[in-house]
Amino acid sequence: MQDIRYTPKKHNHEAGTFAVIAMACALLLYALSGLFMEQPVIPQLCAFVIGAVGIYMIVRYCMTDYRYELREDNLLVIKKVGKTETMICNLTLKTGCGIFMLEDEVGQHSVFETVDKTYNYTVNFRHDQVYVYLFRDADFRCRILLEADEAFMAELKNRCGNGGPYEEE
Repeated sequence: MQDIRYTPKKHNHEAGTFAVIAMACALLLYALSGLFMEQPVIPQLCAFVIGAVGIYMIVRYCMTDYRYELREDNLLVIKKVGKTETMICNLTLKTGCGIFMLEDEVGQHSVFETVDKTYNYTVNFRHDQVYVYLFRDADFRCRILLEADEAFMAELKNRCGNGGPYEEE
């Protein structure tokens, strides 16, 4: 079988804007907390939390890329932050139970009533087209969120064998 790779395209203008606004608000709140209050601890803690959310948005959505690969009957997810690449998922497709669109909650519930673990490997803050790959990991019912194109997901379903009622639109 041929190895297939797919890298989702990024369009995270909202995440970058949100991060910059959060960092600016945190800085302003921290600077003003000492001027107008006798005990500035609470506004400073709020500024710290808002700044941490801004940093998270920058790292998670602006600096992080994912690449999905199909090698034989394995799904690999490689995470790239800056120049560092790390394989964060190497999953055999023999454990697959279904492939659905994220909006298709009825289809997902037909396979699993509840999901124990969710792994989010999407690159965009606001998703356009997200697929859910349901699988079993020992006693856990898990799902992976992927932002892939139709061709990659069709090949994933073919290699999975029992990919469930995934239907192309």
